[in-house]
Amino acid sequence: MKISKRFILLFIITILFCVSTNARGNRHKDELEGEDTEIPIVFKQSGQLDLMFNTMQGYEPGLFAVSGLYDVEGKKFSALTGIKLQRGDSQFSFSGAYTFFKRNKLSLGTGVIYNLNWLHDISLTNNFLPGIYLEWKPTPFYALEMNVDFFLKLRNVFILKDDLSSLINATMAFYFHNDFFLPNNINLYFEFASIEPFRYMILCAPSFIFGGRYSIENNLDIGLEIIVHYIDFFTLSAHFDDMEFHVGVGYKW
Repeated sequence: MKISKRFILLFIITILFCVSTNARGNRHKDELEGEDTEIPIVFKQSGQLDLMFNTMQGYEPGLFAVSGLYDVEGKKFSALTGIKLQRGDSQFSFSGAYTFFKRNKLSLGTGVIYNLNWLHDISLTNNFLPGIYLEWKPTPFYALEMNVDFFLKLRNVFILKDDLSSLINATMAFYFHNDFFLPNNINLYFEFASIEPFRYMILCAPSFIFGGRYSIENNLDIGLEIIVHYIDFFTLSAHFDDMEFHVGVGYKW
């Protein structure tokens, strides 16, 4: 497979980015270890199963889909992996994050997201996103999470089978997630993002996500999401693309 000079350059930049952010995290290691060295490391785990359907006005190849997510969280790191199955589309996603700064209400970290998207009759796409994130919880009933990533998309289109090189896009990605923790075990949230766990569009195609979760027990909850997708949102030609509805159940242990 022929690899272009542009791809090699982008790959080197990505590796240097990851190394530099990890180095910054190590510089904070000594001061952070003094905070809670007597607290044992506890791994929190959770799983989530979602049923999805969309209005079929956009590029989605099928009406219904199902996804599963597994999350594990330690004192300074977290990892998330999942799959999505849909008629004409299969996806695998993985993300890992390391918190190199944590003080009271504010946390800073670095991480990477990887997504493999196999559109069965169209293309195979690798999405790779190293980035940084911020979490801020000023009050017990509100929290904000922000993420900014460098986005590298490598796509092989099957109709171009005689050309083994990948189509390359390099751009940025972001999301802003707002959580509201209400009485009676209710959590409402709003998110404005250019990426989702199983949707990796270019920067000008963002999602508006409205959702809520209700805890039936301490370790069991149910949720509902309504997602609105736009195309060319940051230009004068911005227009509505489609909508998705997610119904899910989650379990924590």
